[in-house]
Amino acid sequence: MIFLLLAVLLFQAAAVFVVSRQVEACWTQYERTRAFGELDACLESKCAEAGYLERVSDPTAPRGTQLLLKKAFVYGDSVQDRVQLRQLPLHKLIMWRAIRHEFLFPSSRAGTDTEEILQVPDPSLFSFEEYLRTRLGTTVLALVEVDIGSWFLALLLILPLTYICSSLPFDQVLSLQCSLAWLLAAAALALTLILEEDTYELTPGVPEDMRQTLRLFSGTSFQMLRRCRLPGYKHRSLAGRRFRPGLADAEEKGQNAKMSLPPRFAAGPLAEATGWPAPETYRRLLRLLAFFQAVCVTSLIVTYLSEPLESWLDIGLYCLAWAEWPLMLFQLVPVLLRRLTLRTSIEDQKDASVIRKISLKSKQSLIRDLRRLVQLTSFQRHARLNCKVWASYACLRPGSWSENQAEAARNLGLQRFNSLPEAEQLEIWALFAGWDADNDGVAHTQEIVEMFAMMGYPEGKEEAAESLIRLVDDVGDEALTWTKFKSLFGLALSEQSCSDEVKEGLGCIFAKCAQDGASRVSVFELSEGLLKVPIFLSPDDVANLLHSYFGQAMPSITKAQFVEWVIAGGSFEAKGAEHE
Repeated sequence: MIFLLLAVLLFQAAAVFVVSRQVEACWTQYERTRAFGELDACLESKCAEAGYLERVSDPTAPRGTQLLLKKAFVYGDSVQDRVQLRQLPLHKLIMWRAIRHEFLFPSSRAGTDTEEILQVPDPSLFSFEEYLRTRLGTTVLALVEVDIGSWFLALLLILPLTYICSSLPFDQVLSLQCSLAWLLAAAALALTLILEEDTYELTPGVPEDMRQTLRLFSGTSFQMLRRCRLPGYKHRSLAGRRFRPGLADAEEKGQNAKMSLPPRFAAGPLAEATGWPAPETYRRLLRLLAFFQAVCVTSLIVTYLSEPLESWLDIGLYCLAWAEWPLMLFQLVPVLLRRLTLRTSIEDQKDASVIRKISLKSKQSLIRDLRRLVQLTSFQRHARLNCKVWASYACLRPGSWSENQAEAARNLGLQRFNSLPEAEQLEIWALFAGWDADNDGVAHTQEIVEMFAMMGYPEGKEEAAESLIRLVDDVGDEALTWTKFKSLFGLALSEQSCSDEVKEGLGCIFAKCAQDGASRVSVFELSEGLLKVPIFLSPDDVANLLHSYFGQAMPSITKAQFVEWVIAGGSFEAKGAEHE
């Protein structure tokens, strides 16, 4: 029986892994959702679809559209109302973004007289989704780990139950198993409701007018916060205000609109969480539920192997008992994972070490963005020097590069892009989303033009940008959509990994940092020089990134070291081992 129990535990662990991936995907979508825009994925469209807002055509309004309020948004006044409303996808999204907003931009009550709540150093270089993903590991461990206490408690409960079942008829044994299985589901449901209410107590309130909520969330999505850090165009919209529709009277009424304090702190900053279980208590209960669920399933397998099912009643009870298991794994467990991870990751449960780690990784990704852009410009320069048809400025004549050729190039680029690691694909998407200022699924051509200017194209930067778009423009609309964008980077990154052109381009950036042609630059000069790209990294950020790559303090670096560092993407691998 012990081997069957271990097999069931392994199966549950595998199922939890699949469920946790779905939870991560949900959080990723939440963090990327932008406030304003005409795409279905933005909050504005979701609110209009849910009936909170109405789009009305108005030629005099920005974007030719006015947003009118149709009904108020509320979390719910009672537990029953909140339980029902939380089933709606939009409510889940709004509450998650409200928690994230408070995490990144704490309100004035964020601390107490004795302890200051930890704050994120730089929200533009922080991914709340990645932070929760890291913390999710602790929650998953609590679900799949079996400690001595769980074994001991299981023995205390199983021994008397086994003794009772030995004297009962077979159909009553099945009835008892079915009842215990669904009792576990009821306990999990109760824990879910308690966790949801506990999390609600820590959720800031949003304005009832969803137009004001959109204004609060405008410019705070992951890609919009990151826009100010991306290299390239200096005059891009950072908050997206210029692309909002008309908000009618919400602009004037919402000048001072802000989120209200979470219910738990509404009475004051020193309010205590009386009556709510501690986070560790939640973890222990979750661990016990998962273990007892495995014991219940094991008992069902043993029952089937020990005695055949003869009557329809036996079959019905047995199947009913089995039906509880997938309900627990794929309906209740995802909610428990989401809520418990949130509850144990915010307010006084913030993890300082994880926050520092995520912030440093985000700064490292800026170096990788710089490398990719250098690879892209080097890809175009290499093609032009080798007289590629699409890269020739003379190719501006109609028909020089056909749509069939562009389609073949696009398909090849997509194939190479799909072979890239998932993490790199996500970072390339973040670059595209940062360039998609209108949130209409098209990157601004001006971003590419400014990128070529940044890489030292004194003339012909517009033609160079047009040639890159032409390469994958299989429909002839000259719009750089996400499909064309990832195809373009798939081609550039595969052909220009560490070529001479890439090293030459990085050398030009190093020259911008060096004073009077010096062979070495200090971290202060490097930080100041990267601002010209622009990449906004403080001297401390640069020093930390160099130390993480070279494994030792680097007060200054040479051109060769700079090129090596950027090509490697500022990797966190223990580079110091190579120098020992």
